[in-house]
This record gives sequence, C-alpha cells and structure tokens, in this order.
Amino acid sequence: MSIVQLTSAPAAAPWIMTLAAPGAVLAAAAITVIVGLYQVRKTHHVNTITAYRLKWLDLFREQLPELLALGEEAYAPGGPALSAAKAAERRHELRLAAKRLLVLLGRESEPRKGCAALVRAFADAPCADLADRLEAKAQEVFRERMDQIYKDAGVRRSGRGRS
Repeated sequence: MSIVQLTSAPAAAPWIMTLAAPGAVLAAAAITVIVGLYQVRKTHHVNTITAYRLKWLDLFREQLPELLALGEEAYAPGGPALSAAKAAERRHELRLAAKRLLVLLGRESEPRKGCAALVRAFADAPCADLADRLEAKAQEVFRERMDQIYKDAGVRRSGRGRS
C-alpha cells in the first residue's frame, strides 16, 4: 500500500457527514414531536378527568342541600300539619333525593361509604343530628375529591385548612 492509497480512502467519508447532520436534526425533531404528543395526550386526559370530577362536585353540592331541605321540611317539629297524601308525597321526594345522592356517591372510598350510610339513615328518619353528621361527612368527601383533582394535575396543595 502506498501513501496515496491510505489518504484517498477517507475521501469517501464526507457524504456520510453530509447525511449525518440532517439525520440528527430529523431524529431530534421526531423525538420532540413524540414527546409533545405524549404531553398533549396526558394534559387532555387530566383535563377530562378534572372536568368530570368538578362536575361531580357540583352535582353533589346541588343534591345534598336538596336532601337536607326535604328532610327538614318533611319532619320539622312544629311545622304545618300535612295531609296523609301530602306527607306521603314529601316522603317520596325525600327518598328520590336520597337515591340520586346514593347513585352519585357510589362505593369507591370510605368517606363516600360513610356518607352513603348517613344519607340512608337520614332518608329513613331525618333529624338535626343526622343532618349535622351528614354535612360533616360531606366535607370529607369534598376534600377527598379535591385531593384527587390536585393529585391528577400534579399540584401540591398547601394550607388545606383541615382541622
């Protein structure tokens, strides 16, 4: 082998360098697109779940006061005397409100199960003590749901104000 042959062999390498730079840029762009699509998908999923959970909270906030108001109205001491038919109608409305709340609560966690048990007891025999306990348990359910929302969004809550 001569010196000319050794120096001429690497002359074929510049075409590799010509293709390597655009290839690296193309690979980086592909990775950027793939990571971007993953982030968009993840963000969309979190937004969908968060919207669902916020809607659930709104429904719960609507249904609970309705149940409490029906219970107070139907069984308030010293209230106007109701006919048997009207009393039966109020009791039916109370049970329907309780059923809507029970369906909404589901059976996912201990606070929800406890709240559901209080809803059943309140629908059977409403009283001020059960109403107070139900309101307190509902606050636990609210906190649990908000904690889930913050956890899904990757947000750390500070100063929750739990007592």
